[in-house]
Amino acid sequence: MQASFRYRRGPIRDHQGDVSAEVESLLTERLRTFFGDEAAIAPDGPEAPDAPAEGVVVTLALERPLFDEQLLRQMIEICATQRRPVTVEGAAGGTAPLSVTWAGGAEAAPFQLLWESQFEQNVQLEINRLKRLKIFLALVRRHPGMHRRPLAEILDFLASPEGTGFVLAYGEDVPLDRYAACPNCGNDVLTAVRPGNSQPRIGYLPRAARYYDHCGGCNLVFLNPVMPEGELHRLYDWYDKEGTTDVTAADFEPEAMRRVSYYQNFEMALDKVGDRLPADARTLDLGGGAGWFSVMAKRRFPGWQCSSVDFDCRHVEALLAERGVEARSMDILNAAHPRDSYDLVTMFEVVEHLRVERLKLIWAKVRDMLKPGGLFVFSTPDFDSDYARATDFWVAYVPHHVTVLSAPVLQPMWEAAGFEEVDRDARSLLFREGYGDFAYGARHHASMAARSEAAIMDGLLRLSDARRALYGLMEETRSGGEMIVTLRKIEDES
Repeated sequence: MQASFRYRRGPIRDHQGDVSAEVESLLTERLRTFFGDEAAIAPDGPEAPDAPAEGVVVTLALERPLFDEQLLRQMIEICATQRRPVTVEGAAGGTAPLSVTWAGGAEAAPFQLLWESQFEQNVQLEINRLKRLKIFLALVRRHPGMHRRPLAEILDFLASPEGTGFVLAYGEDVPLDRYAACPNCGNDVLTAVRPGNSQPRIGYLPRAARYYDHCGGCNLVFLNPVMPEGELHRLYDWYDKEGTTDVTAADFEPEAMRRVSYYQNFEMALDKVGDRLPADARTLDLGGGAGWFSVMAKRRFPGWQCSSVDFDCRHVEALLAERGVEARSMDILNAAHPRDSYDLVTMFEVVEHLRVERLKLIWAKVRDMLKPGGLFVFSTPDFDSDYARATDFWVAYVPHHVTVLSAPVLQPMWEAAGFEEVDRDARSLLFREGYGDFAYGARHHASMAARSEAAIMDGLLRLSDARRALYGLMEETRSGGEMIVTLRKIEDES
């Protein structure tokens, strides 16, 4: 049975401009490859040709160019036979049509097709995120004839060592480094650790792909293969600016700042250290981004001298200066910092972006910056936490998170560098109101059970009483997806 194909148009842009035509070309070529050169294909909208008086009408999304041709063929066949719409649950992310409907005849309840490709592949291919768009464009540009390849063949490539390396390098022509043993303890017995139900935000990594290894000797989880140290900057290009806008003065209003991702982490850190520091404390936030933490600290403790540094702070220098915060652009890892100068150094969600070789050096560097008895506060996802493992949150930010850490990995490092633990607590971005991971999971988790569990959690977290009960439990048990650790510099014996 032949069908009429429509596709929903919408601008798809990268840093060079609109790439919709390139995506549209691949989508239509794939349709002709699998459904014949005579297939009727047209963009949806007011100028689209009239739907047939009777027959199957398929509507696709431009953001889902790598559709599952086997699924689509079966949906068309069911629709034609039963003359009613067909819906699908359980298709791999970004591979299902928007709709398959029957034109003509009486309105009928849809046929509900359960499909298991997401259970088998656990992948996300929809290019509605910039990072996925970059990988998709690199894939079709580097591999001509992609439109002729069945989806299963494309996924086999992505799951292969070559394809996985291609994704981890964002399609850049960079040879990756590979570890033969744990970079922390040298143990050479490594096991793959994979997400069970959710997918990394960059997508394009099927269930069979191997990219994180776990060391049973020290509990380190690390990216393997990984970008060379000197090439890590390639991960933080234009495509990494997902959801960001120009920072304005309005963004620093107290109510607006409550919506900053790690607001709760910042708030907890200030609670922990506020009474331990002098009224004129000097503070330094390494990897401070737009300077959110430093602005919060300055508002709460006006006498503090707050500095925020990152690789490029030029876009916020004036805004931060107006709020009494010094912003400096520098290589936060390699630049020289004055010794014995700060009462407090902070690093929020930074250490997991460092390869272990560099991570082992950061402790001594921070210790040198601190005054005797100075404090170091950092936060990072905690691999050992049930809250980090829920919905596979620990794997969300591959390849930017080159390590997934835990206290057994970190404590020996900070103790060897001359720090003592003052406090260890936790917060959880995943369970923050409105974060959205459970709503996503209800649609895209691999198994039917996991999708239903995510839908239940999403519903519960919309209830203020349920949120209060959960947050109370997390505070009572000091549990959460991100550990927040406060360390004190041990004074040298003389």
